[in-house]
Amino acid sequence: EAGTELGGRVARESKLPGLAEWGRVRDWRATQLAKLSNVKIYFDRLLDAEQVKGFGADCVALATGALWRTDGVGRWHRKAIPGSDRAHVLTPEDIMAGVEPVGAVVVFDDDHYYMGGVIAEKLRRDGHEVTLVTPNSEVSSWAHKTVEQGRIQQRLRELEVRLETSTALIEILDGHVQLICTNSSQSRELAATSVVMVTSR
Repeated sequence: EAGTELGGRVARESKLPGLAEWGRVRDWRATQLAKLSNVKIYFDRLLDAEQVKGFGADCVALATGALWRTDGVGRWHRKAIPGSDRAHVLTPEDIMAGVEPVGAVVVFDDDHYYMGGVIAEKLRRDGHEVTLVTPNSEVSSWAHKTVEQGRIQQRLRELEVRLETSTALIEILDGHVQLICTNSSQSRELAATSVVMVTSR
């Protein structure tokens, strides 16, 4: 285990608003592993190929996970969004690691599940001015499949997160972003000093 606790992304995400119950999955699995005499867990270890070979295992499974992209490539964009390499462009991993955005924040949600809404909720609860931008006609549309979409949208409205639906982020500049309507192709500027990309991994 590269980190100091088991659970990977489940451990990190369970600290986000509304996801605390996910910690039970990690806890149950850790408890079951601790009961097995043929399982040894080494924490805070990064291994290279030679060290892995040193275990003499017949089979090796690498569970390294995936990171959110910072370049904006996802469902709407097939190429990097201009300006996505700027220092004020963050990912959900950055937010979960405690990186604090500066000023007004745009969350660009091209994932359409729970993460965009949860990140927007966390940042708003932390006192930021937050706008959630999504190319879809509603926020977190995939969450209809898990019967969460209505609750996600309701929480964001109660927290006064600005929702920009049917809108795509097309460029990131200093102090503002360029948006485009996915229906009319009309473009406009929106003030933003930080951007969080929730696109693809």
